[in-house]
Amino acid sequence: MTHLSKIDANLLQLRKAKDYSNVVNLRLDGSDQNISKEQIQSNSMVDVDYSSSIELSNGEYVCYQLSANYRLLTIYSLSAAISGTTINIHLPDESMNKHHTLTIFEIGGSVQINVILKEGSYLTMTLPVDYILNNVNELDQSWFTIKTPYDFQVRVPHLLCVVSADFSVVCLEDGGLLGLKASNDIDLEPILFNDNSYLQSITRIFSRKNAQVSGKAVTCAVFEEKYLVILTEQAHLKLWDLATFSLIETHDLSSEFETSEIRRYDTAGNLLVIYQNIITTFLPYKNGVFQIGRLSFDSNGILRYTSISTIPANLSSSSLWSFTDMKLIRPLDLNVNAAYLNLVLLWKCGAVNKLQILNFVNDEFQEYQWIEATNKSLNDIESEMGKDLSEDSDFTSLNIKSRYAPELLQEAETLFAKNQIIIAMNTEKSKKEYLANLETILKDLKNKYDEASSITIYKNEIIMVNCLKKYNHSVYKINSTFEDIFYNIGLEADDELCRYWKVLNRFSSTLSEETIRKISDEFINIVTGETSKSMSVGEKLSAIFKSTLQGRVGVSDIETLFKDMSSMNIVNIMNELIDRYLISHSVHNDDFVNAIVFDEFSAVVCAQSIHQLIVMQKRLLFEILLSVVVLDFEYSILESKLNEFLEIYYKQTLFIRLYKLNAPLLVNGLNSETSNYNVGIKLTSYAEWSSYLQFVVNTIYKFALESNPLFLRFFDIYTIKNIKGKERVWTETDKFLQFVQYPLYQRDSIIDEFMLAMTLFTSQNYEKSFDFFMKHDYATQLKNKLPQCLTDIAMDSNSKSIWSSILTSFDVSHNRSLYAYKLALLYFERNSMALSLKAIKKSIGYSMKETEITLPADFLEDQHRLHLDLLMYFNMFSEVLDVLRLSHDILSVNTRELYFTTLLNDARFKEPFFTTVLNSCNSFKESGLFFRSEDFKVIDDILLSNMEFPNWLSCKKLYSFRMANKHERAAAEAILQYLLQCENNLQEKRKCYLIIINVLSTFEDPSDQWILNGNSVIMLPELRRELQEFN
Repeated sequence: MTHLSKIDANLLQLRKAKDYSNVVNLRLDGSDQNISKEQIQSNSMVDVDYSSSIELSNGEYVCYQLSANYRLLTIYSLSAAISGTTINIHLPDESMNKHHTLTIFEIGGSVQINVILKEGSYLTMTLPVDYILNNVNELDQSWFTIKTPYDFQVRVPHLLCVVSADFSVVCLEDGGLLGLKASNDIDLEPILFNDNSYLQSITRIFSRKNAQVSGKAVTCAVFEEKYLVILTEQAHLKLWDLATFSLIETHDLSSEFETSEIRRYDTAGNLLVIYQNIITTFLPYKNGVFQIGRLSFDSNGILRYTSISTIPANLSSSSLWSFTDMKLIRPLDLNVNAAYLNLVLLWKCGAVNKLQILNFVNDEFQEYQWIEATNKSLNDIESEMGKDLSEDSDFTSLNIKSRYAPELLQEAETLFAKNQIIIAMNTEKSKKEYLANLETILKDLKNKYDEASSITIYKNEIIMVNCLKKYNHSVYKINSTFEDIFYNIGLEADDELCRYWKVLNRFSSTLSEETIRKISDEFINIVTGETSKSMSVGEKLSAIFKSTLQGRVGVSDIETLFKDMSSMNIVNIMNELIDRYLISHSVHNDDFVNAIVFDEFSAVVCAQSIHQLIVMQKRLLFEILLSVVVLDFEYSILESKLNEFLEIYYKQTLFIRLYKLNAPLLVNGLNSETSNYNVGIKLTSYAEWSSYLQFVVNTIYKFALESNPLFLRFFDIYTIKNIKGKERVWTETDKFLQFVQYPLYQRDSIIDEFMLAMTLFTSQNYEKSFDFFMKHDYATQLKNKLPQCLTDIAMDSNSKSIWSSILTSFDVSHNRSLYAYKLALLYFERNSMALSLKAIKKSIGYSMKETEITLPADFLEDQHRLHLDLLMYFNMFSEVLDVLRLSHDILSVNTRELYFTTLLNDARFKEPFFTTVLNSCNSFKESGLFFRSEDFKVIDDILLSNMEFPNWLSCKKLYSFRMANKHERAAAEAILQYLLQCENNLQEKRKCYLIIINVLSTFEDPSDQWILNGNSVIMLPELRRELQEFN
């Protein structure tokens, strides 16, 4: 049974696209430099040879890694890997014997690094803690020193062990020990220990025979700063007095084993650990053996070792696990009956890791038990089960990209390019093929990224594994009772909930992933109101069965489910589920440490563990609801519980989709809602971690369905702040709309549907957005119901948001007409003219109906001007004329003159508009004239100013306009002016005489048959004589 679960802690997981760590390269020749973003991205994908971390005196952790064949040392802060500085130190040569001759520790506000280089030099580097954590202060030339305290080419170093700030011990390959004591700030004094290894080494140099070599050390540890404990490759345990540099005693740990079982260690490593006075040693016998002993002083004050017990590893004899690391720690709260100490063990098989805990029940170390861990994160498990793949390639893409760190995705795409794998994603089938190949590569890369290097016990309790990839770690979480049930679902158990869940899990496993998704969507539809609200819960669940399961699930599977559940008290189980496993009433904000500064490690670990917990709980809720769909329950008894489960299921779905879309943004929202300083917590213990998880989950489940604060944070970024000018800042709004807002909005909710309209507009889905903008009477109903993010815009008089004018329209007396007008402007600015016209007509309609409201004159003019602009855009000139003729009380003379001028002069409008003018005048049946005198004069003046000789068309327009408006004499005078300009064109002159004569002939009274030419009166007879003379 597993009691711990793996949490991925890739520190880049919550990195925003624009965030990059400040990477500094240090070289011993002084050429330090910052590097580009592209180099930083490439830098984060470098394979690491060794990775570990140390705790500083201020409680922060510094990670250090060796790479580039042990020539590059990288250092970064665990809590600020992205916001802080990553330091790359380029060593002049590779380190001796990999990482075993490198030590790192804190001293006097600095981190000191000692490393023996392969060419024999002893390199010491000192970096101020502030320089590592905060990138403050420049390094001076004394930040490193290179010494040659001993001829390491003759006697080759094998291990380097720190005893104190000024004293280290070098374990040599010939089995000897060399002390290095700092005699001043510069020199190191070599001190040989009292053994015969030096003489043996000299003998081997001058002898042709291979003398028996004393076993070289494979690991060492310091006890009480006075004694050195050495384990040799022959499994000899040696105790050395560091005061006298003499050997106290030697123990052959292999003595109790058969000769055939004994073998040497393959490599050096952390094969011996000491906790207080208890020492645990790993022996490479059989499948691995752990020998427990005690260090104590005899009556003479001499240090002695006493063997207590020998425990074989709990691994299959056929397995190929290799020992990697171990830590002996105080007992964790592992839900066991008794515990004295815990031995945390890390094994590897290729790139696959295995973590175990050996729990010692008491101080006699004879009773023990093995605690197993789930060595794959829930993300890995779900990926292997094909949970990412969907019929919808967009949804599959979202799943995959949310599951893996950005650097993994980039490396996968690089591999595609290197191997010339090109898949044209122009069809749904090709997209699915690409995504399937991509996930296969990502799984392999993820395994490689997660390969373990060492264990760190974070805050003396939390188990962290350092991985062989930059910024990549894993954390093992102690399971809650609920998580224990989830991870051990296949085991027999007495717990009723566990048996119940096991039955449900067995049934749901018979369904395809696509069927499960469809059923899940139907559960969401119940909560959102997409399913008819007039139906009872029972009717809704029955409808789900008919639409998704009927005829698709085996009768025998249903019968088995019914038989297994018939003996269970379902109502009691559901009550217990909520009270014990979903919502805890015993956790509070003061049960954990609120961070003052954002801690990237804590944030990543908490985000991943919250997500995993909610995914588990959602799966259980789904299977419970599924059983209710399949079986014939008395719904009236369960209705309140089912409604509660459905609502929680909806909130779980919302959370998971937000997490997939943008985990960093979701974490920011959670931090604001659940921590005192809006930056989350600082992990300090398993208990506080667990309390925080439950507190966050409680908070999430208590959020209202409407105006969920986590959703609003996404809405603020993806919708409100996603437009600058007329352009979108980014296209992620489409995914937010597709996967979150549209499927999850509350139907008929005024707030939700108004916000949906805004997002549809931002996504340039203008038609649909208009439908939602007009669905409710928002102007009167939303005024005091706006969520805070919209209220802030409405209250900010200096806001530059495109939504400001819409939101402020709610506060005026003519809110309906102003709202529609502002909406029309929005669509007009986005060149969606048809929708803008609909909106402005709606606005004018409100203005005409609300006669009891006094409308501002400037608003009315702006409203009509926009209306005119849109009518002109669509060449709706009859309506244009109506607006201009009938709005004298709204539109000033100057405004009307401006529009008439544009309409009569602009090449786009002048011909069709003038035709409409004539037709309208000629077809006008009411008493009086079509145009008022003011409008007639404006148009007449424009046409008159446009007359140009020999342009007959301009003259004809003026003539036609005057005739259509019953100004016959003036019409004839226009022709006369044209006639006077036709000096040589006899045909044009004759035409003009005939027109003038015909016009004047229509006047019955001869005294009225005249026209003016300047100050001269010309009578009809005179014109006839002139025509005769002309003929």
